[in-house]
Amino acid sequence: MGSLGYAEVFLPLEKLEVDKITIHPPISPYPVRIPISHLSYTICSQGFATMPKLSILTPFLKIHSWDPLKGRLELIADDVSLILQSLQEALIQKIIKNPAWSSLTNHTYAEVKGRLQPIILNNILPLYLNNQGPEGITINNENTINYNLNNCLQQGQQIRVALKFQGLIFLKNSNGGLFYRLQHQVTRIYCK
Repeated sequence: MGSLGYAEVFLPLEKLEVDKITIHPPISPYPVRIPISHLSYTICSQGFATMPKLSILTPFLKIHSWDPLKGRLELIADDVSLILQSLQEALIQKIIKNPAWSSLTNHTYAEVKGRLQPIILNNILPLYLNNQGPEGITINNENTINYNLNNCLQQGQQIRVALKFQGLIFLKNSNGGLFYRLQHQVTRIYCK
């Protein structure tokens, strides 16, 4: 008998309905001790089909900048900034409604917003490509597949990105201050 196979599903970002996202209570997976709140997505209204981890596919967006040394890709988010701002707002509201997640008795909207790394900043969507290499990010460029990001990504180029959200992570700085970041992993890039 052959392999049962494996398929990944990526929701087009334009179709994302923020109210179908479930932000789960944070857990500290072993051996990592950083709490992570996973984001799942209910695909159908009856609730029997769920993506255990939210994975999205952006529309084609223009590259603002690419820094291969830092692995930082910045995309101009004109067409999707409202959707991503809605996602950020949902994260803020969930943290506010659950202060125990942050080991606090309460906190204000301004405090949480100030501690959350923005998903969109000045209409720029920053992505980190930290899984580079032959097993990392696949680049589809017309009819070819490539793994060398340095030769493929150029400022002004239009690309579509498949990314998975690992979850909302709760980080502490060296002073003990708590910060929040929506952790992501880019798995595939489609070039025009």
